[in-house]
Formats: sequence, C-alpha cells, structure tokens
Amino acid sequence: MGQGGAVLVTGAARRIGGAIVERLARDGRAVAIHASGADVSTEVVSAALMRTNGGWTESQIEAAYGADIAEKSNHRGLRNYGLKRLMHEVAAQAGKSCPIGAEDNDFIRDVFHAQQQIEATGAPSSLSLTSVVKDVANKALIAPFQRTASLVPFAFARRSARDFKPLYGIKLEGQGILEQLGADGEIKHATLTDSEYSVQLNTYAKMLGINRKMMINDDLGAFLQVASILGDMAFKAHEKLAA
Repeated sequence: MGQGGAVLVTGAARRIGGAIVERLARDGRAVAIHASGADVSTEVVSAALMRTNGGWTESQIEAAYGADIAEKSNHRGLRNYGLKRLMHEVAAQAGKSCPIGAEDNDFIRDVFHAQQQIEATGAPSSLSLTSVVKDVANKALIAPFQRTASLVPFAFARRSARDFKPLYGIKLEGQGILEQLGADGEIKHATLTDSEYSVQLNTYAKMLGINRKMMINDDLGAFLQVASILGDMAFKAHEKLAA
C-alpha cells in the first residue's frame, strides 16, 4: 500500500484499535473502520442507534426488534455507534473513504452518492444508510402513539375511503341518559332518531429536518429528537379529532 492509500483498521472499537484510527486520522490517512465480531446489518445498527442515541431501554428494543437483534445490537463494537460511523461504513462499501474527523459537505454528498450507487447496481449490501435512517426515524415517530392511550378509537368508528371526496351516511342516536328507577320499577322510554353525517379524508403535515452541521457533528440524537417532536405533533393532531 502506497502513501495516502486507505487503511482498514479491524477492532476499531477497542482501545488499541481506536488509538490507531486516531493516529492515522491525524496523519491525514483515509481510514475504514471495522468492529470485529459485530453484526452491522441494517436492523442491528438501527437497534444500536436507538439504544445509544434514542435513549431506548433494553425492553423497548426487544419489543421493537426482537430478542436476537437486541442482543446483537448490544455488542461492544456497536456501543456509542453514531451517525458519522454509519456514514463511513456505507462509504467503505462503495470503495470511498475519508479521514476520521475530516468529514465535510463533499463527504456527506459522497456518502449519499455511494448509497445510490449500491442500490442502482444491486450489489449485495448488509448496511443501508437510507434504510437505517428511515427505520430509526419511524421508531421515534411512532413512540408517542405507543406510550399514550388514544381517545380516537373510543370516539370514532373506522371507515375506509378511496379518495378525498365526502362520504355520507345515516346514523342512529339515542336521546337522553339512563335514569334511576323509581319505587314502582317503571322504565321510561327513550327516543331514537336518525341523522345524516359526512366524513372526509384530509392530509396533515409539518416539516422538520436535520442540517449538515448535525451530520458532521455526529448528532443523531438531535435527528431522533426532531422525529420524536414530529411524532408528538402527529399524536396531538390525531387526538384533536376526538376533542
């Protein structure tokens, strides 16, 4: 290997391997890192990210990914796994590299281009940047719906619709409430009425996102916070329908 070539460091998650990576990076060498024995499939990395960046407990990870994935994601080589390392490993799959600590806009652009090349060629790949990011974002988005009971199923019936046109129907309504029985045990009659109703599909949305500074700073925690905030917004909009 000539001067300036990429260097593959195995065992980079351990003390000696980590020190080698840091020294090579200071010397301006391109480094590809590998944690020996760690499974770096999309599901395992997603679970590891939810543990280290999303603050998920072991029980939450097992419920979402299963016991086998939860165990693999707790490997010492995946502890403190972050967005920056994910980008480096995806780039390495496409034969691209960048010195650790020298990530810039061009590197971020190259990582996404590398992922597109892998997907376009159909080359075998155990790790997908887009799949990991989508998975952890979806997990953070759905969390508010899982931790809080919704009023909507108790207040509304479910009905299917094929488009955004109004749907009309007839519903029965009872007038009055139950009353305490008198001494004679007489039950009074209530009144049933029918009325027309209409329902219509609508789309609700907000946009939040991460910027290049978050990616360069390895701030996946901020990304997951953004996804969680969007999830809270979605849950509040969902519950407002029942108000």
